[in-house]
Amino acid sequence: MESSVSGLYLDKAYYAQYPPGMKMTDGIPADVMEVIDPHWSQFAPANPLIPHFFGIMFFFLWIMSFCGNGCVIYIFLKCKNLRTPVRLRLNAP
Repeated sequence: MESSVSGLYLDKAYYAQYPPGMKMTDGIPADVMEVIDPHWSQFAPANPLIPHFFGIMFFFLWIMSFCGNGCVIYIFLKCKNLRTPVRLRLNAP
């Protein structure tokens, strides 16, 4: 079992694992620990894949909003009756 600076290692099945007994605040410099409440020292570290999950989730949300907004712009440009002065003003910021 090879350990890294953060304490994270890969087991035989290549799952990211923390050593038993490791706390969320392990590896944090002493000067930073002064501003962190001791309450957080009682918890085990979170799964290291959580930021990746949120990154992938926000990427797909971005793709969906990009396509949805593209559809609105396409429909607005293709339908001539949507280009009246009143409707143009309603869409302006």
